[in-house]
Amino acid sequence: MPEQIYLSLWLRENSPERILEGFRKLLEIFPFSRQAPVAPTLKVYAVEYAEPPALEQRLTPDATPESVVATVRDFYQEDCACLIEGHWDLWHYEDTWKLKPTCVLLWAHGPHFDSGLGDHLRIEAGLDTYFLPHPDVPGSARRVQSNLQSLLRLARELAERLPLERRQLWTETGESFLEKLQAALPEV
Repeated sequence: MPEQIYLSLWLRENSPERILEGFRKLLEIFPFSRQAPVAPTLKVYAVEYAEPPALEQRLTPDATPESVVATVRDFYQEDCACLIEGHWDLWHYEDTWKLKPTCVLLWAHGPHFDSGLGDHLRIEAGLDTYFLPHPDVPGSARRVQSNLQSLLRLARELAERLPLERRQLWTETGESFLEKLQAALPEV
């Protein structure tokens, strides 16, 4: 059964200001889709995800990472999280391979917000089926490799630009994505 792939990042300093600065850098680097059907949405949650957002607004095409963080700063506390719901382009197979906008979630968790893992930044990248080879689908290895390279390039760029304590690529069930990928690859 398909499950979500996540990239979690822990910063060396976890003050709300440092986390927002890390979120700004994430937004600068992230390759948002130009084909997306709608503009990204910004949400800020206080205390927990079950609460209604303290802020929810659609971003305008001229929104910059700086303007997004400036908007968030008025609401963001140690027990808050902010979220961008957007899209990035990944290869999909539907009778033929197509590069299509794929839903992505970008999170910044305050140090006292219960994110489940205690991570400061998180990317919900899409379903694992976009990143795992499918032997019965023609061209699968090449397209999936392209999707995987996009995710790994993003992880590498973030590691270069952010003062990270650690990072983790994982699945919805908590399983290591690397182990899943190794299991899906043919024996060489």
